[in-house]
Amino acid sequence: MKIDPEVMGVVREIARRVVSVKLPIGLMKTHQRMTGSRLSIHRGDGDNFDGHDIYVPGEDDPRTIDWNATALTGGQQVLVALFKEDAHIKSTILCDVSPPMDFGSTRVTKRVLAAELSACAVRSLASTHEPVSIVTYSHSGVERRVPSSSASSMMLPAIVHVLDSRHTPRPGKTDGLGKALGLVSRSPSIVFVISDFLSATDADWQSLKRIGRRHRLICFYVQDKRERELPRVFFPALYTVQDTAGVARDLWVTRGRARRHKQNFEAHEAGILARLKECRATSIVVCTNEGDTASSRVLSQLQSPVR
Repeated sequence: MKIDPEVMGVVREIARRVVSVKLPIGLMKTHQRMTGSRLSIHRGDGDNFDGHDIYVPGEDDPRTIDWNATALTGGQQVLVALFKEDAHIKSTILCDVSPPMDFGSTRVTKRVLAAELSACAVRSLASTHEPVSIVTYSHSGVERRVPSSSASSMMLPAIVHVLDSRHTPRPGKTDGLGKALGLVSRSPSIVFVISDFLSATDADWQSLKRIGRRHRLICFYVQDKRERELPRVFFPALYTVQDTAGVARDLWVTRGRARRHKQNFEAHEAGILARLKECRATSIVVCTNEGDTASSRVLSQLQSPVR
């Protein structure tokens, strides 16, 4: 594949910032495990009991209910068992490359930050030799897919494909995330979604909710500083900003407008985080202005499994 020299320069810069941590595989509910779907490379590891979670009717399999634990609550709660698994497990990284991801007002654009996070996730998975596939998508469909391979050989392809993928307009198509989620393995796995979620539709959210019931879902919610807040000004000034619809435009900034902009984004962010919680996702917010330590901070939050 021919790579633009300018893109290659950014690839090398990102590669110098890549960090890794040992990512925990569990916690998966019993209905997220398939007997014989994968084998641990260490005898005796895997399928270790690790507590309980509240049963959700319509989402959890009734066969996974731990009736003994439920009885101990006096019938106040119905509980299902959780297990840790140390076996090899497939992972998929879904990265949004819609036009709003090209916006950036500080250190990098959201797309470059997404490429950095993708590479860090791949390198972390490589520490335990996990297989991983890369999918880039826009709001109108899947743009590129790199088939599953050993994570140890996928770091640079992850960066290149995220940076080099381009949005292909498809009239009438607005379910890109849903299409990308359709490529996830049916076997329980780890699914990373890296996006600003500006183009996510109700259909996309429904697809994400289905994925969260079966797989371990980790969402990196990327933002830019100018989405979150406008500059503090004493006199009206012209700045380029991006609104919560993903539209970049020049705007005359006043104190009142800056205050309303921040309030609107905080309400928008709360809505996105609430929907991610409904999808049972581990969600982490990361902003383009955080500096070179952003990836380290994000990955460190994943070292403790989240129920």
